Amino acid sequence: MNFILFKEKMSGKKIKILLVEDKTLTYLDVKKVLEEEGYLVLNHPEKVIIDNYADAVLVVEKDIPHIAVIDIEIKGDRDGIEIGQHIRSRFFSPVIFLSGKNTPENLRRTDLMGAEGFVVKHGKPYELEQLKTDISRLKSLAMLADKRRTEGAFFHIKQVNNEKSNDFGFRKIRILWHELQFVRTIAGSKNNVCFTLSNKKEYMYHKSMNDTIKELPPYLLRFSGREIINSNYFNGRGKGEWVYYIDNDRFEVSPEYRTDATRAQLNKLYL
Repeated sequence: MNFILFKEKMSGKKIKILLVEDKTLTYLDVKKVLEEEGYLVLNHPEKVIIDNYADAVLVVEKDIPHIAVIDIEIKGDRDGIEIGQHIRSRFFSPVIFLSGKNTPENLRRTDLMGAEGFVVKHGKPYELEQLKTDISRLKSLAMLADKRRTEGAFFHIKQVNNEKSNDFGFRKIRILWHELQFVRTIAGSKNNVCFTLSNKKEYMYHKSMNDTIKELPPYLLRFSGREIINSNYFNGRGKGEWVYYIDNDRFEVSPEYRTDATRAQLNKLYL
């Protein structure tokens, strides 16, 4: 799909926004304004507002936002910046932070993670015109993030099962998600993984499994400490809740990776 066609496709649906704010009236005011602008604000399945890290992660694991608007000072032990880091690393979506405290520490942390916007909260309601401008400005970046999630991304990798390719060493190569079948650890190494494509080509990537999973779309699932699997390749389901098949090959999610997010992704499969 070329970019022009992708842009037309994207323009035909509403931009989805995650809003995280711990003050109920402010949350509802901002949500109303965004919906009047034509955006779709994601809802929590059981609560009126999204005001903490756990609820935000629950929502985005089920429905990925194109843009996130997050108050830094929220309920719980983890603040809004940590939500933004999760969204940026896992889904690549642009993030706008809100804060009533324009402190050097907030600015430093949001700058380190590469936040696309920062709106200081003044008055009631706060700078909504600035927020609307920032969201509008980020639409094209949101489209690129959506394309990265759905199509693929570039990695600095080296093909390892082709003698001729070894002469080139590590290169920037685009991996298409629909071709990436497995990611596995390399024996004897904690900081190198192997990408296996559907055409059996294999590439070494100089990162740990924990870091690699953060760069992959949500349907590439961590099944064990040594293996990530593209769930779209499953064509059969076992008797147990966590057992799946690719042809005759059986795969079972290890107990430590049986999370709600993994369950939600597996439940989306039509098997």
